[in-house]
Amino acid sequence: MLLSRKNRECSCVFVLGLITVLMAFLVSGWFCGSVSARMGGFGAPTIWPSDAYKKDQDTYMSLEGAVDALVDALSTNDEEKLLAVLGPEGKKLFFSDGGVDERAARERFIRAYHEKNRIIKVGSKTAVLEIGNEDLPFPVPIEKVGKRWSFSAKQGKVELLKPPDRQQ
Repeated sequence: MLLSRKNRECSCVFVLGLITVLMAFLVSGWFCGSVSARMGGFGAPTIWPSDAYKKDQDTYMSLEGAVDALVDALSTNDEEKLLAVLGPEGKKLFFSDGGVDERAARERFIRAYHEKNRIIKVGSKTAVLEIGNEDLPFPVPIEKVGKRWSFSAKQGKVELLKPPDRQQ
């Protein structure tokens, strides 16, 4: 009698735990506004939030708008605008203690951009800016989140850490 009562308690606890997990999954899928809250159920890939979800990064209606904002920030040497364009991860990638190297790098970027520039769509939600006569890719891709575009410095960090022969 004691053994069967214990088995019933264990199975009840298991069923209650299973129901709790199922309810949490359904609630997150139905009521959360963020796609990233969904767990990729029913064969859909999991979509995690990008840098664009952060409030301190600007987003743009078009790819061209994102690129224009980047070029404007670099042309005017406005670090505040550049951080708004690239987001908080961009600070780690593009700012150091020595301002001389940064200024020279920004000037080289602007020169190459005015020589030649084009936006290459890599997929429906990703694009890369190529600059200069050598078609050098800007290491930070532009991602579409929802209906808006923004630079993903997090992906740029991954790209910059690759060996030179494996970079785009």
